[in-house]
Amino acid sequence: MPTSPEMPFDYFLTQQSANIIEDLARSLQQMSQANLLYGGRGIGKSSLIQQFIKTHLKLTPFILINFLDQKRYQGSYDIDKTESQENFSDTVLEKLESGSILILDHFEKADTTVQNNLIRFMSGQSRKTNIKLILVTDIDGVNDLKKLIHGNQLNIYSVELKGLSIAEQIAYLESRCCDGLGESLRVNS
Repeated sequence: MPTSPEMPFDYFLTQQSANIIEDLARSLQQMSQANLLYGGRGIGKSSLIQQFIKTHLKLTPFILINFLDQKRYQGSYDIDKTESQENFSDTVLEKLESGSILILDHFEKADTTVQNNLIRFMSGQSRKTNIKLILVTDIDGVNDLKKLIHGNQLNIYSVELKGLSIAEQIAYLESRCCDGLGESLRVNS
């Protein structure tokens, strides 16, 4: 069934990321067609999606397409990884079956035509076939994307992934390399 490559590291789960993962899972179960995860560059959106796949999509057919790297597909379906961006919409969408989840990472990097075609598909055909969508994008283009989505009368659940708090940063460093860092900072301040 669905496969996802092992993460090269243990995912650092914060309260915020745990909440987002559970909210995405709940949203997909409650018939929300489209879900939007956005945040600043390098904040951890792609890692969060990989963790979501690992923990929640073990038995669910899905396709993940990373538009930052055109050849990076993963999921339950056999896809021609050399497919051009212009042709990929038809190729990928025709493979999706009812109940599938389409995850589009770095969606802001997709051609405008591809973005429009996918949103149009989601507002029409996917309603009949119960296909769900997770869009992952940079915060810079989120307002234009929301306009496109709402212009196609597609309901969307959106959530922003924010940076780590100071306490989370310290906990992260302690978990990776610097055991006792938090205590040292409290003593020195």
